[in-house]
Amino acid sequence: MIEVEIDQRVYEMKRQRVGTPGGVKLRALRERAGQTQLWVELEAELGTGYLQRIESGRVIQPVRATLERILTALEAGYSERREVLESFGYTVVTLLPTESEVAWACEICQRELHDVPFPAYVLDCRHHLIAWNHYVPFLFGVSPSDAALGGLSHQSLLEAWFGDSSPLASLLTEPDTFFPALIRLCAMRYSCFTWNRGTKW
Repeated sequence: MIEVEIDQRVYEMKRQRVGTPGGVKLRALRERAGQTQLWVELEAELGTGYLQRIESGRVIQPVRATLERILTALEAGYSERREVLESFGYTVVTLLPTESEVAWACEICQRELHDVPFPAYVLDCRHHLIAWNHYVPFLFGVSPSDAALGGLSHQSLLEAWFGDSSPLASLLTEPDTFFPALIRLCAMRYSCFTWNRGTKW
């Protein structure tokens, strides 16, 4: 029993000296930004010395709103914000891309799409078809001269599989096997993401 208590005290002393992983990352982020603890505490509306307690590991699980204010004061980017929040055990909301980000992605990948000798297309995170090469119309059974790709352009391919009027619906030979498998795949693939409420994907 005494040994366990001593081990716990040693662990606690080491943690306070070194800090928690989140505290260490937060300190490194603050130092990279060239800001003092006092400045961040003022900007984030924290009590005096509170940031020091977080960085040193004396506060193990700060409230998420407090961390958000600190990260905003430090003007942390998305990846830095995600790293710090996850190191304190919080999940990070993944925002959907903006129209300009989607346009940029389409522009970047267009050349590569047309260079491959097989059907290739790009979906955004909502499964909307945003770019494709000249083989895709044949894959989907659509006329190659149809610029809207049979109404599939910028539409959700998930919805298209389930829509009776969609060109994809006619391609299914075993819908009773395909649909449950597609739903399981999507549930597994996107289980790690946290979406904003009300987001239709």
